[in-house]
Amino acid sequence: MKQALKQLLNALDEISKTHAEVSDAANREAMTKAIYQGFVLRKDSYKLPARFGMLSPEGNRLVREALAAFLAHPDGAFSSEDLTPDALRTRTESPPSY
Repeated sequence: MKQALKQLLNALDEISKTHAEVSDAANREAMTKAIYQGFVLRKDSYKLPARFGMLSPEGNRLVREALAAFLAHPDGAFSSEDLTPDALRTRTESPPSY
């Protein structure tokens, strides 16, 4: 999971070098919705939108590709055992290792 998230953040950082609007509120909201629908809820029918509010087709394509890679990343998968109260407690009590 950590590797998948790191890859996404690095990709968005690279995108921001040529498309500063990636950090605009509307774009963040569109990306948040995509992550919520595609990752948190794991909706099988969910498809990433073609547009994320970027100012150019290239920017939208880059964001879409970054999110698609995140959602498809093998480290992004989790099982129901990962969501048990004990597993969540252990995860939150352990200090992060960066």
